[in-house]
Amino acid sequence: MAVDLESVLARMGPDPYALHHDICILAVGEGLARVQLTVPSWAENAVGVCHGGAIFSLADFAQAVACHTIDREIAMQGSINWIGSARVGDTLVAEARVLHVGRRTFVTSVEVHDQRGRRVAQAT
Repeated sequence: MAVDLESVLARMGPDPYALHHDICILAVGEGLARVQLTVPSWAENAVGVCHGGAIFSLADFAQAVACHTIDREIAMQGSINWIGSARVGDTLVAEARVLHVGRRTFVTSVEVHDQRGRRVAQAT
């Protein structure tokens, strides 16, 4: 099945949260999505690195886009492991892959890397 960004956006509708946080879709394919966030100053936490919530938001949006390449979705559970850190100005790319499609649920895997290719997080 050929998947294009316009059909995914039509299926998803607008995502005000992603738009507000300047998270953009880079690419889609069947069961796949790449999305990007440049870490803004408001996402810095008390120890000077990107807040984990911002990274989780990026991963969550990536999995939503990947699922919408197949069908509609609503997340039921999420888990993330923060493996590295990012700083203000870093560009983070989340790559999501649908691992399983059930009758009503999906299972996804998401890897988040920075602009140097260092893994920052792994989510399901």
